[in-house]
Order: sequence, then structure tokens, then C-alpha cells
Amino acid sequence: MARKSYACCIERQVRSELRWISKKDIGEKNYFGLMSLYPGLKRIFFVHIPKCGGTSIRQNLVESYGVAPIPLTSPGTIQQSVQFMVSSAYRRGVLKDIGSRDEVHQQDNSQRSTYLRVLVAFMVATNPRYLFILGHQRAKELAPLYRGAPDLIFSTVREPVAMLRSLVNYRVFHTLANQNRRDSQELLDLFNCTIEEFNVLLKSDPRVLVSKILSANKASLASYLALDDNTDPDAVWSGICNHGIYIAHVSEQNEFQKALFGKQPRALHKNATDTNVDFIESFNACLQDEWIRPHIDKDSAELYKRFVEKGIIGFWKNGGSPESYRRLLRDT
Repeated sequence: MARKSYACCIERQVRSELRWISKKDIGEKNYFGLMSLYPGLKRIFFVHIPKCGGTSIRQNLVESYGVAPIPLTSPGTIQQSVQFMVSSAYRRGVLKDIGSRDEVHQQDNSQRSTYLRVLVAFMVATNPRYLFILGHQRAKELAPLYRGAPDLIFSTVREPVAMLRSLVNYRVFHTLANQNRRDSQELLDLFNCTIEEFNVLLKSDPRVLVSKILSANKASLASYLALDDNTDPDAVWSGICNHGIYIAHVSEQNEFQKALFGKQPRALHKNATDTNVDFIESFNACLQDEWIRPHIDKDSAELYKRFVEKGIIGFWKNGGSPESYRRLLRDT
């Protein structure tokens, strides 16, 4: 009886909060408007640069640190937000009292309604202190929502050759694994070929394939970390210092998260590409750095060099703290 009463109490809280949100007239596509509804919650801005280890960080923000995720409008980020929140709340034993995992997803067919219902249940379950935007947003897109301390803005980075190498592996692997994925279809359309022809090109002329992939879609450290349209390394570095943006190398992300949030993350760093597949391993073995270097923009190369020179790379593995990091920025 007590458990049933508890479940009813949670359900009432969820319905009451949803009614309150619906009265605030948040635009159908403006999930960011949720931030203004909870001004008392600190805001975390993770600049998720592609192929820099962000997948596990996004998961940890929700599941290890109880941060409520606000998605971009794309179906992928909405679905991932729901997945992370359901996983976390179920581990905490709260959503078990108001329905099974399947029932949570099947309340209605609207992605927006499903997301909002799970968000409110997650907030009831976890009492989060933070909100964050889940997706590949650039620093300049996040900056208008950043209010300064105690809000937090951070990113993880990677040496540009390694970053683009990982991107090529990711695109090849997922195209072969599932040609019906949206990004797989986009790549095949770009090449104007079938999956069979893609396979032939991969085996016969991988250098051309790498060049086409990187000419069409590549991440830039400088463009993701710039706070305006100026990607000059001096300007980007100045913005990082002035806004107190925390930066860590991808290999340090576990120490980095522990330093920022006070405890070890639940999900340790993982690679979003399944590198255990034999064919991908053989492809990666033949993938040469000189095929990749012409596609690295000069600003990103110089910016990463700046991170090395200023002591950013290796800082967190060497016992760095948020306080000493801020001093490092002030002293440079």
C-alpha cells in the first residue's frame, strides 16, 4: 500500500509539472526555452566536438551526475535524451513505480510529449542541480545562454590528425554496418554510389574515399571553440581565457569529470566506433596520416599546438583542479 501511494504521489507531481510547462507556451521547436523555466538550476555547456570522446561524457552528465538534458531539435538527440534519463531513473528505482520502460516510451507518439514526460519524471526522481544542452553545438551557439559562474562550460579535444582519423573510421564503419542510417545515406548520395560500389572503392582506392569523406564533412577544433565567427587561434584562445572554458584532452576525460563534479563517472571513456570489427581494423591499419593532414585547417593545428604549449594537454592527468586551471588561464 505504501509503495502504491508513493507511485501515485510521483504521478501527481509529474502531471502537475507538465501542466505548468504547457502553460508557459514553449515553442514546438524551442527546447532551449526550458532553461528559462528553471533559472535556479546551474547550466552546464559541453561543447561536443565530433570524435573527441563526447558520447560517454553526455551519458555521464545524465547518469552519473544527475544533469537534466535539453536536446537539440533533431530526433537523434531527443531519443538519446530520453534513453539516458530513463536509464538513470530506473537505476534509482523511481520510474519502476509508475510504469515499465516500454510504457514510458509508449505514452503517446509525440517525441516532444514523450521527452517532456520523461524529463519531468527524471527531475522528480533525481532533483537535478544542473541543466545541459545535448548535441553538437558550437561555443558561439551556447555562449548567449551562458550566465558566467556558477554556470560551467567545458570541452574535450584531440590532436587534429587523430580526430579526423577517427571521423573517417566512424563514417566508414557506420555506412557498412547500416546503409539506411541518415548519415550513411548522405554519404552514399555524396559519392553517388550504392553500398556495393562503396565497398569496391573502399578496397580499391581508400585514399580517394578518405579525401571525399573529409572534403564533405570534417570537424574543426577552432570553429567549435570560437565564440564568434573569428577562428584565428589568438581570438579563440582569448575567448577561452575570458569565459573560463575548461579544456581537457580526450584521454584525460575521466580525471577531468572527477575534478569538475567531485566523483568518478559511472561510464568510463568509450569509443563510439566498434573497432573490434576485423575489416575496420584492417582499414585503419592502412589509413595513412599523410592522407589526412591536407584536410586539417591551419587554425585548428595552431590552436592545438597552443594547448600543448600552455600546459592544457596533460593538465588533468597530472592532478589539475578547477582552481589551478583558472590560475593557469589567468597567468597566460
